[in-house]
Amino acid sequence: HGLGTALAVVVFALLDLAAPAWANDSWSPTGSLALGRRRHTATRLLDGRVLVAGGEAGGAVTSCEVYDPIAGSWSATGSMGVARFDHQAVLLATGKVLVVGGHDGATSLASCELYDPIAGTWSATGSLAGQRFQHSAVALPDGTVLAVGGGGGAGAVATCERYSPITGTWSPTGSLGVARTRHVAVLLGTGLVLALGGEGAVSTLASCELFDPVTGSWAATGSLATARQFHSAVLLADGAVLAAGGTGPTTATSERYSPSTGTWSTVGSMAQGRYHFQMALLPDGRALAIGG
Repeated sequence: HGLGTALAVVVFALLDLAAPAWANDSWSPTGSLALGRRRHTATRLLDGRVLVAGGEAGGAVTSCEVYDPIAGSWSATGSMGVARFDHQAVLLATGKVLVVGGHDGATSLASCELYDPIAGTWSATGSLAGQRFQHSAVALPDGTVLAVGGGGGAGAVATCERYSPITGTWSPTGSLGVARTRHVAVLLGTGLVLALGGEGAVSTLASCELFDPVTGSWAATGSLATARQFHSAVLLADGAVLAAGGTGPTTATSERYSPSTGTWSTVGSMAQGRYHFQMALLPDGRALAIGG
């Protein structure tokens, strides 16, 4: 799985009348990472910089880098205490970044760390009760963080935990009705969390569930028309959720979830099937599918 050279990074500028002169609806090169990596996380900090943490580069790494969008360059920052990939990173209301779980190449992890963007350093924080990787993690409206499912020591898990930035500890919360990993979790405008698809104990899943942060419990909601894992999803401006791609097998299909009806409806497919990709919502309301 080694990557011999650092990967080039490009920035896409969306055409906007208020955008600076360099915004021309096209891609242009920008500074490259010092270390080529995959299965890492990228988190936008409150000051606009971007933190890339860990990943795999011939093995799990601890190294981290920060991108300055004004200078267009990357600089090294403090390394994590534990090498990890397939982890999750969540920006907290305090401006710090919480890294959750992951895998070190030999075993799944329960350890968690906090990044201080002012000091540029990491510190250990409370560990998960259970090991998990290829899970999801979502910042909730009250400032806590929800970790959902993932792969544990012996396959997909249904357990979920909630992190308090005040105490720096995790506590158990309601478990999923179905164990799942390689899924996606999206915070809805209603404050509920939608977990969709993934891989279960024996097969790719179409089932979906809703988490209520007030009661700490999950409830089934409408299933996807297509079972999918390694897919991507994004919250649209109207409050609906767009899910696209994934494997089970590889698909280009897309679906739209309505929180008001709790059902999915098929929408237009992408030009090509893709998985292990990302989606982002553009300022004009369109969704952008990236790589895979």
